[in-house]
Amino acid sequence: EIENMVSKICEYSTGLIDQYVVKLKDRIKEMLQTDIVDEARISQEVVLYADKTSIEEEITRLKSHIVQFKELLQSESIKKAGKRLDFIIQEMNREVNTIGSKSNCLEITNLVIELKTELEGIDIRFNEPLSQYTYTKVGGAADFLVFPRNRYELARIVNFANQEDIPWMVLGNASNIIVRDGGIRGFVIMF
Repeated sequence: EIENMVSKICEYSTGLIDQYVVKLKDRIKEMLQTDIVDEARISQEVVLYADKTSIEEEITRLKSHIVQFKELLQSESIKKAGKRLDFIIQEMNREVNTIGSKSNCLEITNLVIELKTELEGIDIRFNEPLSQYTYTKVGGAADFLVFPRNRYELARIVNFANQEDIPWMVLGNASNIIVRDGGIRGFVIMF
């Protein structure tokens, strides 16, 4: 879902500079009430605008973070990956915030709001001891303990795990299970 939203942002950002040039020329003509426009001055304004509003670097970094996130989810050293995954989510949030602050496009702004909701709503804990969630208070950790907010999120987590070939299991309140000391690989979804 996040990747789809980033792709849509890329689509919407294409051509924004050209639209700005047209709007700027129209505004100048309207204000000066003439069809004569100083093209050199327009070019300077466009360069300044493009520099101020370009989101290409942020999109490139955001895509890179998504790739890194997926790679870390697949890595064998999950215990070491937890802090890096937290950091990557923070970096993704920063890039999305920057895109939002630079954008003058309503569609991009709406997608930024959706992305922020997605990223901030991720309640995922890494290498989380499952003993605290069981009646017996014994057992190892889950590579990823995920708390979806609703059935829609549950379905998306399961779909993501299946697409990325990550093992998963769903637990209710998990109070009557015993988790082996070695823990559980993949996603444990508390729902």
